[in-house]
Amino acid sequence: MGINRLYSQDLSQPRYKKMRKQMLNILNKYDNIVFASGHDHNLQCFKEGSNRYLVSGSGSKRSHLKKRKRFDSVFQDDKTTGFVKLEYSDGKYKSTTIYRVGEKEKVLEGY
Repeated sequence: MGINRLYSQDLSQPRYKKMRKQMLNILNKYDNIVFASGHDHNLQCFKEGSNRYLVSGSGSKRSHLKKRKRFDSVFQDDKTTGFVKLEYSDGKYKSTTIYRVGEKEKVLEGY
């Protein structure tokens, strides 16, 4: 394992890549899947295929956000703190709302 144990959370780590591929193979069989994360200290909403991805990790601090080329980005913000709220009703997606400190809430239509 060597130096890899220092970077076990990195996306390039081989065991992580394998786990992610296996998970996606299972989850891609279903519609209406949302992946939520809070690790990247910023706010993001993006799509890859029919999957929605939310990063709502800027509640207390911020980190720089690199532009994602392979995803259909709907919203990105690494300048303010805040959080993302996803609403479902009767098992169906209703809306995504982004709350940022000092700014009006932003509702994402059609996301």
